[in-house]
Amino acid sequence: MQAEHISFGVVTPSTLHELARHQVLVLPDVTRLAPEEVEAIRAFVAAGGRIYASGTTSLADTTGHRSDDFALADVFGAHAGGRYEAGIVYYRPAADEVSDAIGPETHVSWGTRESLREPPRALDVPFLADLAEDTETLATFSLPYAYPHAGSAEDHQFASIHSSPPWTDTERAALVRHRFGDGLAVFSAAPLETSSFSSTRRLFTGLVRSLIDGRPRIQSPAPAQVWITLFDQLDRSRMVLSLLNYDGDHQQDIVALVDVDVAAPAGYRIVGARRTTDGSEVEHHLSDDRTLLSLSRFHLPLFEQIEVALEQST
Repeated sequence: MQAEHISFGVVTPSTLHELARHQVLVLPDVTRLAPEEVEAIRAFVAAGGRIYASGTTSLADTTGHRSDDFALADVFGAHAGGRYEAGIVYYRPAADEVSDAIGPETHVSWGTRESLREPPRALDVPFLADLAEDTETLATFSLPYAYPHAGSAEDHQFASIHSSPPWTDTERAALVRHRFGDGLAVFSAAPLETSSFSSTRRLFTGLVRSLIDGRPRIQSPAPAQVWITLFDQLDRSRMVLSLLNYDGDHQQDIVALVDVDVAAPAGYRIVGARRTTDGSEVEHHLSDDRTLLSLSRFHLPLFEQIEVALEQST
């Protein structure tokens, strides 16, 4: 989400009572959940919250005891229905939004080994079963060649030496969306968010964006090496916007020209923007209602921190 400039924070057991502050909760393969966490998530969605969950989320409690079904099955709109038995997962789009997200690819994959030296393994991915009547299927499983066999020189159950392509399309749901109470849940059988493939990452971030209701606090088409953070400091009538142009050991000393929109928190208007280093004004544009600040082609050699002054709306 950092690379796509989707602002996020971290929820811990001590902040469960603050879930209502958030529009979207991402549960990335969160296998172990305590009963009070399950209930807090269920109440969050019922009250209008939205979640993305994946993999084995809510299949076990905090002692490690694993159930046959999701504790949040009613929220997901689907039950666990056995375990996937191959070392790679393929999704075939069943909705235009998925096709658009992964295009020009026809399938999205997850679970390939990082090295061919690693032994083949079955993934901890659940099949879905007993979908609720109002559950929408966004993508279905396509099984790899010779599923569930990994293939060997002896059994010849492989298509090529370096790949196991999608072979058998099924109607089994792999990615679903379900309305629960006043909220919405998207569930993916495979944890797409951990993939390094661009099409899979686009699908994940597209799903998260689809759950955001209204204008995000930060929007930017900046390249992935630009890190953007925003902190509200309402006790000091300001926001602090930080921009970092950093790509590890790659492509250093390349100046980024950054476009970014920053929205004021509810009940506030933007007064102006200046650098925290020297207090100089930053060239910017304000929306007519002064709730949105826009920087256009902002010159970013490495790092800049900007104070965005606020005032309460009358």
